[in-house]
Amino acid sequence: MTPLLNYSGVQNNDCLLWLNSQQPKSVLYVNIDNHSQLTRVQTFELWHGLVNSEKGFLWVRRPDSISVEGRIPAKLIKGTKEKGFIVDSASNNQVLAHKAIGGFLTDGDWDSTLQGIVEGVPMIYWPTSWDQRVNSKFMSKTWKLGMHMEERCDKNIIEKTIRDVMGSKGHELIENVHKMKKLTRKSVNIGGSSYAMLDNLVNNIISMHL
Repeated sequence: MTPLLNYSGVQNNDCLLWLNSQQPKSVLYVNIDNHSQLTRVQTFELWHGLVNSEKGFLWVRRPDSISVEGRIPAKLIKGTKEKGFIVDSASNNQVLAHKAIGGFLTDGDWDSTLQGIVEGVPMIYWPTSWDQRVNSKFMSKTWKLGMHMEERCDKNIIEKTIRDVMGSKGHELIENVHKMKKLTRKSVNIGGSSYAMLDNLVNNIISMHL
């Protein structure tokens, strides 16, 4: 990766230091599960969408997701240097709990979704598998905890969705996800084993809607 980018192969320390320098609720956390492999075209569409949104972003991407071969557009280099930070790996729990995080772009796997709920962070769902699509549509349409982004990879759609979640529609989403956060913490206090309990609850609700 070109040194002109804000990039670190170190997972937590560098990105947390960078987050410390950002304004509250100003950064979108982007972490697509390693199993949801993006093509080079998808990776660059996502990258363009992030930069074009003009929002701060912390992007966890696989080390091999962007080959050193080929030219990285100057706009992406400049935009990432000004607004973004790229790392090879990070702790979802630590990052999502940081005051600078205002949104979470995820593929919609359960672990990431539950972590987002627990930390009260509105989400952008970009699913790549059937179960993730079910999760995404349920969380965005029924519980309204975030926005579902169609599987078709388009930088303009990505940009618009980011602007919506981090801007005009953010207040409603934050309110909804904080209500769910309270319910989640209440379940922790009553019965313990919060993730297992919430996971079972959500799966039961989804099964009734299929």
